[in-house]
Amino acid sequence: MRVELAKLHEQLDATMIYVTHDQTEAMTLSDEIVVLDEGKISQLGKPLELYNKPNNLFVAGFIGSPKMNFIPAKFISKNKNDIEIEFLNSKFIFNYENDINFKKEELIVGIRPENIHVCFDNNHHWRSNAFVVEKLGSSTFIYLDSQIEPVVVECDGDISVKTGDIINVKFNFEKIILFNE
Repeated sequence: MRVELAKLHEQLDATMIYVTHDQTEAMTLSDEIVVLDEGKISQLGKPLELYNKPNNLFVAGFIGSPKMNFIPAKFISKNKNDIEIEFLNSKFIFNYENDINFKKEELIVGIRPENIHVCFDNNHHWRSNAFVVEKLGSSTFIYLDSQIEPVVVECDGDISVKTGDIINVKFNFEKIILFNE
């Protein structure tokens, strides 16, 4: 049905308003998306803008499958564009150019599963137990124990990881979004 709707939209070359609760339909059929939360506009933008730069936790959790990981963190300091935060029992300093007004010390680190990478050496940011490994063919989802909520990592389908393994991961800090809601 999505293919037929996309073809129809292309043939008519007309403005269309399409209402859906299916984020895949919204992402694939839209030039622009309006995300509503309890009847109010939460964010308006192009599909990849919503995916890469969500304004809030609602949009970040709604757009993407699996959803963005939300990891509690603590703000420590900021010096120009370098920020120091603590999460997953470690301190990290990285360049963060997005505007954020630190209303409180508590933050939420938002990071998509494809922006966490398994590494097989000691050059890692964090390690944890893989308590679920979903092999889906072209990709594998690894669910890591963070003692709060699982941290999901998306890998190639042929990665040799199994349930119970201790996994070393690196975070792509360029793709982290900090929420201070």
